[in-house]
Amino acid sequence: MAQDPVPDSTRRAVLKSVGAALGVGAVGSAAGHPGGYEKGTSVDGPGGEPFGLDDGEPFRNVAAYGYHSIGSTGRSSLHGQEGQRHVGDRNAEVRCHGDIAVTCFRASDDEDAGRRMAVLDISEFNDAETEAELDEAELSVTGILHNVNAEANRATDVKLSDDGEYAFLATQALYPGPIRDGSNGSTEFTDPRSTPQATGGVVAVDISDRGNPRTIDSVTEAFSTGVHNVFHHRIDGTEYVFA
Repeated sequence: MAQDPVPDSTRRAVLKSVGAALGVGAVGSAAGHPGGYEKGTSVDGPGGEPFGLDDGEPFRNVAAYGYHSIGSTGRSSLHGQEGQRHVGDRNAEVRCHGDIAVTCFRASDDEDAGRRMAVLDISEFNDAETEAELDEAELSVTGILHNVNAEANRATDVKLSDDGEYAFLATQALYPGPIRDGSNGSTEFTDPRSTPQATGGVVAVDISDRGNPRTIDSVTEAFSTGVHNVFHHRIDGTEYVFA
């Protein structure tokens, strides 16, 4: 018996749901703002109905098909089950580009302290052509970026370059005290290892090697307490990051 193909609308809904599952199901905080960047302004469809982001309602016309705890690298069935989640982890945002999703950490549990960003392979969802294949599809974490200072600051936002080769992180210079408290602490300047990665600002990450994301540059001089949001745009052939 032939299996029903997955319509394009379902594909879009699944990707939207995957982003939500990464942020809400995996780490307990909202990830991204579907349809827009502000809660209450996001809309679903031509009627302009708002998403139920604040009152506990699920996203309309969306079903969850994927979950990864981001406990470590690997496939969700082996390394990303709910029981493998680090209780103190908190994520801030998720961005998708082609077959990858990138999520940033605003706090990481002391089980694996200093995690700043994770890269996930979502290709099995993109490639699914039937409901059965969609049910069997899995998320896979390909690489995790760690901060050089395991106890300093948080990445509150992430945006990707148009080619999906670079990620830009907004970071704030906060000392999580304690880490399990969700990174609510005070500014920390006394760590002798403090570097531009650990003082808050904009951090550029090369994600062209999906299994080995690496920090390649950062800007801190223009900021006092760090950056909360970043946006990437290509204007007249030049790449810009607004912070």
